[in-house]
Amino acid sequence: MGKIKAPFNFVPMWQKVYNPEWENLISQDIPFEDGLSGSIYIEFKSETPVFIRNASDSKDSNDCHSCRTPDGRFMIPGTTIKGEVRNILSILSCGKMRVGKDVRFAQREWENKELYTLKNDTDNLKCGWLVFEKNNYVIKNCGNPYRIGMDEIDSYIGRDIMFNNFSAQSRCNLNNKVRIDNIDYDPKTAVYKYKLLENINLHGLKFSEIGKRRKVKVDEENGNIVGSIIMTGQPGLYKYPRPEKNVGGDKFYEFVFPEKIIKSIPIDEEIYRQYSLMYSDSNDWKYWKKKGKGIPVFFRLNSNGTVKDFGLAFLYKLPYEKTVAECAVQTSKQPCHDMADCIFGYTSDKDSLKGRVQFSSAFSDNAEESDKVKLVLNNPKASYYPIYIKQDVSTDGKVSTYKTYNNGEIAGYKRYIQRDITWSKSVDGISDKLLSTLIPLKPGALFKGIIRFHNLKEVELGALLSALTFHNNLKCCHQFGQAKPYGFGRTSVQNIKLNIIRGTQFDLEYYMAIFEKQMNNVLYNTWLLSEQLRELFALVSNVIPENKSSDFEYMFHDNKNSDFIDVKKDKEALKKFSRITKPVIINSLYDKYKSLIEENIRLKKEEKRIAEERAKTLKEEIEKKIAEENAAREAMERELKKNEKISEGLSSLNEKKNSSDSYKVNDFAGGYKRIIQWQKKTSINIIGEEYESDLIQWLSRSYSMEKKAKDKDAWKDRMNKNVWGKLEQIMEKSFVDKLFSAVVS
Repeated sequence: MGKIKAPFNFVPMWQKVYNPEWENLISQDIPFEDGLSGSIYIEFKSETPVFIRNASDSKDSNDCHSCRTPDGRFMIPGTTIKGEVRNILSILSCGKMRVGKDVRFAQREWENKELYTLKNDTDNLKCGWLVFEKNNYVIKNCGNPYRIGMDEIDSYIGRDIMFNNFSAQSRCNLNNKVRIDNIDYDPKTAVYKYKLLENINLHGLKFSEIGKRRKVKVDEENGNIVGSIIMTGQPGLYKYPRPEKNVGGDKFYEFVFPEKIIKSIPIDEEIYRQYSLMYSDSNDWKYWKKKGKGIPVFFRLNSNGTVKDFGLAFLYKLPYEKTVAECAVQTSKQPCHDMADCIFGYTSDKDSLKGRVQFSSAFSDNAEESDKVKLVLNNPKASYYPIYIKQDVSTDGKVSTYKTYNNGEIAGYKRYIQRDITWSKSVDGISDKLLSTLIPLKPGALFKGIIRFHNLKEVELGALLSALTFHNNLKCCHQFGQAKPYGFGRTSVQNIKLNIIRGTQFDLEYYMAIFEKQMNNVLYNTWLLSEQLRELFALVSNVIPENKSSDFEYMFHDNKNSDFIDVKKDKEALKKFSRITKPVIINSLYDKYKSLIEENIRLKKEEKRIAEERAKTLKEEIEKKIAEENAAREAMERELKKNEKISEGLSSLNEKKNSSDSYKVNDFAGGYKRIIQWQKKTSINIIGEEYESDLIQWLSRSYSMEKKAKDKDAWKDRMNKNVWGKLEQIMEKSFVDKLFSAVVS
């Protein structure tokens, strides 16, 4: 076995995310037709010691107790259970990777010229000051930097400060922090050097060149170069006197930035933000930010004059071309909400969804605290690409060419190795400030909790149960709490009970079988055979015995030896866990419940068909009833209008114009037309003598309005068909005679 090893391995991410078809139909108020509500009662058992820090303990306390209630009952918080279950469910359901979109790593691999291009490009390095002015970040270009040796700095100071603190003869240990004025300083940082020289003026000095390669010394009398001495970090002690030939390997020179500003070069705010995140843990970056007068940087330019990259050291770290998120690209529709989002809820800049599952804390009645344990709980950074980037690993555990954050894909979901017993790493020689004192709970503790769910579809409930029980493989274990790299937190599911209060209840396996069927539909019947499930089940079911524990520890690293460097030299990469442990067979639940599921699907379709037919019939009956009611209402309205017209009579014949004494109808033709219209609306065919008054008034006015004598004479002719003859068509002859006598005589 090679030197590469880790207390964790990875489950590969899915290339394509599954977005449930119902993701846009989820509601807290309107339940699914087939939505289920109820509770899951679950019991966990700790197989190894479990430690979850008690939130109420003081941060300054030397001892960290396990999480417990105010009355002393130990517990696993609901949020802890939820986080673990969501992670498993996301893997099982073709979920999306959740990584910080702004995280970008950097590297300084001296020996890899293709990756670290700066080492052979130092002639193009510029120096300057990164400042914020006029609402923009700019680098004030000071041109090429000069170099000044440690001996020249001591000569200027008049004391051997650099020699006594950084030379090999000083025998100082740069790995040990130095306390000055009640503050601990890291001797490898520039901040420490500035502290040693805090009373020495380093700015606005005159320098003259000595020798080649832009070496200078302070020369206040004859110097023709004006600038500032800029300190950078110190990786190790330097040799002195200097060898005749520079063999490299130690840092002897600091730098002088010329005072004259050549040009101010704008920096995109996004680029500044990314670099700011990269240097967020740097004491030197924090030091200059606090001073607020600009940050001294080294930088390169693109061919178009824009800033290509920059850093705090002469050979600074180069950022990778891609962020971590850009190395975790998956195919999915946008916005991307996977099954975990649908069940547990989510929040984003654009929208949010409340979860439909609530986890209670799991409480124990038999948990006991064990002895104190001292451990280092710091997690390594994910920048080491032989482990954190997916590699094409051969059977001997090696690669021909490494993939990096420039061109690779992240290894996947990180899961810690399950151990038979906890790994006891020696803490000898480790500073107490790096150690945490834990008081974990002994193995064998039972924790009982409740998970309540509301309006879950059968497939969602199946996904939740599969995540809790590893698709009904109860030999698999969850991992809760801290110190998982050491084997803490391995926890099994002992008992699980389902109670449906809305919907039809079946066995737990039935719902998991429905989930399996759905995932097989998504993955064309390859779900159980996928590499994601193969690696997940290898990690959660294989327990590493004590005699193999050392094969799954963190790699060794100090100032003299480093497994991390040796691994890269040997082109090693982390093998998939399933290749170094025994295979795990995942049994299908769908095969067992296939006939029942298909029958229920048939019944649901039949119920749906019957319901649709009933709904159609009911709709037709309602529409018919509405049509009848509308027809009756319209008939009634017509009758009312008819009665209104009847009650109005023929008064419209003598209707006057607005604000006038004149009438709207002054002729026989206009009046007769109105009478015919009125007859149609009222269905009165023969007009009776009850309308005599209105008729006489209208006829008299029409007669009087005739201007020509011949027209008046026509009215006096009882046999005139244009007047009295027309009236005989709608009245009795005797009534027309009566009207004739009243109007003409």
